[in-house]
Amino acid sequence: MMRVLLMTLLVGVLLFSSSSAFAADPCPEGSLCLRNPLASGNVIDLINAALRFITAIAIPIAVIMIIWAGIKYLTAGSNPKAIGEANNIIWSVVIGLAIIFIGRGFVDLVESVLNIGGSGTSPTPIPACNPPCTGGAVCRDGTCVILE
Repeated sequence: MMRVLLMTLLVGVLLFSSSSAFAADPCPEGSLCLRNPLASGNVIDLINAALRFITAIAIPIAVIMIIWAGIKYLTAGSNPKAIGEANNIIWSVVIGLAIIFIGRGFVDLVESVLNIGGSGTSPTPIPACNPPCTGGAVCRDGTCVILE
């Protein structure tokens, strides 16, 4: 069952993350048009939206689990098994949140290294001399200079 769910999710992401499949902005009269239900134009936007959703769900769940572990500590008394369960709950919450936050940082790192997000600066074009330099002169910052 889990395999079928994951395959369905993967196929949905591949089908609906392509912006070229939904290139027609207005729907022509009398034709069937599909709209992008994911509201993302590319895979990076989709990953960012999924990570925001996971983080928004995980933080309240983590708070509830920490409260539950605290209640288990309070009611454990001298029962070492109950104290161990409370410890395991807290460590699981901490490790889960660390994985979520590290995953978000990893995605940001990959985006910045590959410059996928387009937020980086483009290189400054080198100005060309117009008209081109002649007579042994070279172009420096848009000006012909004779080297001696």
